[in-house]
Amino acid sequence: MKVLVVGTGGREHAIVRALKRSPQKPELLCAPGNAGIAADARLLEIPSDDVQWLLAAVEREDVDFTIVGPEAPLVGGLVDELAARRSSRLRPQ
Repeated sequence: MKVLVVGTGGREHAIVRALKRSPQKPELLCAPGNAGIAADARLLEIPSDDVQWLLAAVEREDVDFTIVGPEAPLVGGLVDELAARRSSRLRPQ
């Protein structure tokens, strides 16, 4: 499983640290992250408020689960777009 955590702060660092201890051992990505987070996750140099680049990274990296910390990407529609893309993949053709 591949997990993307969006953000740079202490909340995102705590989330990454908790995921790192998970028995499922997910592959961790963080955008953009910080130096402390880099010890536990691969950083993606994408601003947390750049919704289009984040969506492209989710597709390119084949991310299974995304955790969004800051408000800017939420207000920008990141979660809504991820949910729409997920539901369109789950609909039978």
